[in-house]
Amino acid sequence: MTYSVEIEQLLNDASLDITENKFARAERELKKAISLFSTESNGDLACQEFAYLLIMLASVYVGWQKADKAETLYFKSIELLEQSQAPCHKLLCKSLNELAELYISANKIAQAQGLLDRANIVSEEWLEKHDPETVNVMRNLARVSYKLGKLPQAKTMAERLLSTQEAVYGNRHLEVAETLELLACINQAQRKFDSSELQFKRALSIQEGLHGQQSEQVARLMRKFATLHCDKHDHCLAKPMLKKALAIRKTLKRPQDEEYANACLLLAEVYYVECNYAPSELYYKKVLSIRKKLIGAHCLEVADAFCGIGKLYCAMKKFRFARTLQQRSCRHFD
Repeated sequence: MTYSVEIEQLLNDASLDITENKFARAERELKKAISLFSTESNGDLACQEFAYLLIMLASVYVGWQKADKAETLYFKSIELLEQSQAPCHKLLCKSLNELAELYISANKIAQAQGLLDRANIVSEEWLEKHDPETVNVMRNLARVSYKLGKLPQAKTMAERLLSTQEAVYGNRHLEVAETLELLACINQAQRKFDSSELQFKRALSIQEGLHGQQSEQVARLMRKFATLHCDKHDHCLAKPMLKKALAIRKTLKRPQDEEYANACLLLAEVYYVECNYAPSELYYKKVLSIRKKLIGAHCLEVADAFCGIGKLYCAMKKFRFARTLQQRSCRHFD
């Protein structure tokens, strides 16, 4: 991109302010840059330069959590780039991908996939397979396809992504570990447990090498790995893994958040299956307490915890308590 010296300085200042989360200053600088920018030539290069300024300002609004403003600017930049006689495909891919990420964060998964499909067509036709924008599109498309239950498409994209990442970064990189984790989850959903286990083990080994065995990343991955053992009914393997994940978080003095609650819930269910009801009750109650504090008493996640304890009390033949909890759970769903 070619800009005047004054605009270049404004862009540099804005970039620094964005990294420091000084979004109001970055907004002022980018708006001034846009006002200074002249499109009198109406040429394709001018369109690309203007689109880049819009994308940069949109990224400010994303960080500032002003999604509506960001969305408008992304759409405007995409329109400019697609109408250009000689569009900058890399920039178009970037705008489509960043708008898709905005939708993913808002849980608008279907809209995100439409944009990522368009970006994927552009990247496959015009960009190198190792281009960072191509990699970003593959990563997001694999995750979105997985969330939508489109497992074959998700797997194909994740395998392509893994091959590219290993060629660029080697076999023991953070991004490689994250893609292995995604592939493990996809194979688990397809009930291809042997492949899933191998990928979880590889991902765990990389995370332990990068962050150490007593890290939050390792604890989170252990909890997900434990779900695979539960699906395989290998509760004797799931239980120590979950206990270790909780112990790591306790050592790190991490707050009892939703990730902690998820591990407790899984451990409660493991104990329930083993008919070991006392520790199962303890962990179900922990889940209930954490979720009430985090998201309030009237939500579906709390209702799920009530259901779990109610199921447990039925097994323990505490039917009066079970009935009360089931009724409370039903009120959440009504």
